[in-house]
Amino acid sequence: EAGLTARIAEVRGHTVAVVAVKEDGEIAENSNRCGLAAEWCIAAPGDAVNIAYFGPDQETGEPGVRGTLTAGGTSFAAPMVTGGLAVMKHLFRGQISNTDLLARLLETADRNGRYADETVYGRGLMDLDAATAPVGSERVPAGSRVNGLGQTLRNTRLDLGGAIGDGLTRSLAAREFVVFDSLGAPFWHDLGDRMTQTPPSPVQSRLRALMAGGPDEDRNHMGPSALVPGRMDGAEFDPARWEVLLLNTPAGIEAGHLGLVQDAVALRYTGSEDLVVSAFLTENREGVLPLLGAGVSWRKGALGLRGGWIAERESALGTTADGAFGKLAANALFVGFDASATIETWRVYGGAEIGLTRPDTDGGLIDDFTLLATSSLSLHAERAIAENQTVRFSVAQPLRVEAGQVSLSVPVGRTRNGEVMRKQATGGLVPSGRQVDLSVQWRGRLDSGGDLGLGAYLILDPGHRAGSRSNLDLLAGFRKVF
Repeated sequence: EAGLTARIAEVRGHTVAVVAVKEDGEIAENSNRCGLAAEWCIAAPGDAVNIAYFGPDQETGEPGVRGTLTAGGTSFAAPMVTGGLAVMKHLFRGQISNTDLLARLLETADRNGRYADETVYGRGLMDLDAATAPVGSERVPAGSRVNGLGQTLRNTRLDLGGAIGDGLTRSLAAREFVVFDSLGAPFWHDLGDRMTQTPPSPVQSRLRALMAGGPDEDRNHMGPSALVPGRMDGAEFDPARWEVLLLNTPAGIEAGHLGLVQDAVALRYTGSEDLVVSAFLTENREGVLPLLGAGVSWRKGALGLRGGWIAERESALGTTADGAFGKLAANALFVGFDASATIETWRVYGGAEIGLTRPDTDGGLIDDFTLLATSSLSLHAERAIAENQTVRFSVAQPLRVEAGQVSLSVPVGRTRNGEVMRKQATGGLVPSGRQVDLSVQWRGRLDSGGDLGLGAYLILDPGHRAGSRSNLDLLAGFRKVF
């Protein structure tokens, strides 16, 4: 008896009363009303329902006829609700108890318009679409219980720096994680969908590098000098020893680890013509990753050595995390060399750099990182082709992770009593490919004054993603100092 819920508390939550509505949504004439059982009653279609039929023909009386016919009544509305509960049970993978499923069905029923009349329609008209969609914001659970706490799915993302490429998204491909709506129902998503990859070095960075000064600016002679310096007015101590510089942008992708540094203020000390020490700091503002670091370089003739330290305060190798991924920071040590030689009319120069990065995590899905090994290298050949004109051919590999892994604690479901189930997942950070940048650049001084630069850049396996479509950029720039 459906009305028992009005009298017997023990059956509440285990039993639901169903009334039937017609095609126009009105209560069917042959249906009861919810009445005193309104809190545990729901309306569902129960008029002119197509049903399977086996029996005598309705007109001729011929036995054994198979087919369909239309019928009405609460006997056909009740199976609609039963089927809806079965769909929900399947969708939520059996992780919600039967009483919670029924409570959700009643909570998400349509109460608009005529269905607000509880004495007739109880909790409203069954809305299976609403019952199987998230209610409220989806949240990644923060603790061990499904209690509505945690970070919203919308704000949860991992922006992968160029050095990682597709390493993490590839190793975690098709890895599911679960979020919960405000009623505690689980919904599964692809973990990789919450990760985005940084595109290869932006065009404006290449254009600035194209229009940089002479070749000496591109040799990575000392720490932050791999960045194009702009003197800050009134910010010098001793011109022979100290300088304060505004570091605008990497001088080409071959900048290595210092390519992580943007718009930094650097203090540079020149101890001798062979040894330079520098320190740098970026401001914490939109579009700029806050970090600080120091570098030292030594040069003797055609050979240069360098090393440095970079502390990223809100990122790890340019990778940033938000929402349920927590926060990232990192410390990196790097060493490198560069060398140059003259072969007939060509000046050939280049270098390589390796580093070790230790990322730190602050809460969230990410448990820990192993030590990350990184590398970058570049090679250039340059010659004068006419007075005040040079051409340069380059090949370079931007900063790339060569070894390292990350471990995550991934929520994958819930128990029927509301405990969050988690699994450990390990993802490799080594990308599938190796980006190689090929370029040819021409720079010349015009008779009318100013410098003109032309460049063609071909990027193979952009973003260190094997098989990615190659990028071709054709750039032109003009610079004149007034």
